[in-house]
Amino acid sequence: MKVITRIYVYDDRLKNITPFSMKLAHFRNILIIFIHKLKAYLNYYLTNESLLYSLLADKLNLSNTKDENKIEKLNELLSIIKSDNFLSELLKSMKKVKGEIKNSYAIQSVIRQVCRDFKSYRKSYKEYEKNPNKFNGTPKSPKPKKLKNIDKFTIDLNRNSFKIKNKVLYLKLHNDNKIKVKLPEFALDLSSVRITYYLGFAYVDIVYDKHIKELKPSGEHKAGIDLGVENLATIVSTNNIPSIVIKSSYLKAFNQWYNKSLAILKSEYDTTTDIKVKNNLKRKIMKLHLHRKKWMENMAHQVSKTISIFLHKTGHDTLYIGNNILEAKNGSNLSKKVNQNFVQIPYRLFIDKLRYKLQWLGIELIEVDESYTSKASCISDDINEIQKKSKNNKKVSMSGDRITRSLFKDLKLNKVFHADVNAGFNILKVGLKKNKLFDKLNSAVMSKLCNPIKYKLFEFCDLILSKKATPELSLSGQ
Repeated sequence: MKVITRIYVYDDRLKNITPFSMKLAHFRNILIIFIHKLKAYLNYYLTNESLLYSLLADKLNLSNTKDENKIEKLNELLSIIKSDNFLSELLKSMKKVKGEIKNSYAIQSVIRQVCRDFKSYRKSYKEYEKNPNKFNGTPKSPKPKKLKNIDKFTIDLNRNSFKIKNKVLYLKLHNDNKIKVKLPEFALDLSSVRITYYLGFAYVDIVYDKHIKELKPSGEHKAGIDLGVENLATIVSTNNIPSIVIKSSYLKAFNQWYNKSLAILKSEYDTTTDIKVKNNLKRKIMKLHLHRKKWMENMAHQVSKTISIFLHKTGHDTLYIGNNILEAKNGSNLSKKVNQNFVQIPYRLFIDKLRYKLQWLGIELIEVDESYTSKASCISDDINEIQKKSKNNKKVSMSGDRITRSLFKDLKLNKVFHADVNAGFNILKVGLKKNKLFDKLNSAVMSKLCNPIKYKLFEFCDLILSKKATPELSLSGQ
């Protein structure tokens, strides 16, 4: 299995990584302009990596090329470039930057990235023409970006750009400059390396193969998760265990501290006229952004690991989770404060980490449509039928309503459920394609629906990851 480990770089190695990243970003900008300019002659975006790299050769010898189609295309391109002074200057500039970097593998990586970006744009645009309602706006083609505005830039390096000696990774950058990165004990056979410049700092992602003993699920129960702001994750199950609510209090408190600290620094930056003070404040702002990124990554790692172990211990083989969390909860029609909360919670990061951790334990994660799951009753309504009618633009009616942030009232039964638990069971019904989960509304079912066990973010992690935790969940809620 491919595993990624991230190593942050803070010291003097940044003096090499920063100019290396900016040179490649400059090359990327020129290449994007070059492709856009060529489109005026070709009527399509040139995304053939081999042709683009051949154009950058110091001496192009077509006699060694056996591919007649490639020779024909290259001759056509050379003729176009020769007839256009602007294209000629762009090609000269790219060759100059390539010569300054002296790392052909990094140049190839940037060409691949740009070609992927243009192909992705074309694919999105075709989809937009077929179904514009799926998009918030018209897809935009890749554009060059001012170097001073670049806060993140990633370079993929293959085996030819690094070597390993005595558990130390030596990375070749530009002009034969190298940086050293100490590898963790478990990272031996590296397949690729990514260097990311981020807000004046950098980190290295190492990708390697790790043999993990294949585990099989300990049971056949199914679980559903509803993600939110007040409660990060609400876990429900077909197993005879209580519903679990993981509260977002730590996460919201951290975001509040981050927003307040950022506002203070930005206010000082805007009011001061001293250049040295401004530069110092700018660096503090970048450090604050980096600290938040690392904190969020750590949070997503810990919580996803805990939930994975919890589901394995309690006999689950499948987990269903909403696939449109960012669309349904992007806060587009909500208040500015709620919008900010949604944007700052890294749902996709959390889901991606949860997926591969569950895979190690033999549990499948399936993303499902969560439309109307918070508005419909998981007992009286058929969420599958409601979603079907909605997609066909038919009028839908539901048997309940959310009376407060945490309570949902089923008007048909005159019962009140925990709102997020109700949404979680609806997600489970969508995943299982069932219109009914419970045969009867007895005390055990009502306990699941009304009395979930609530935990603060890291209290749940401490309990499940402790050696005292049992598969039967000797849980004492907060």
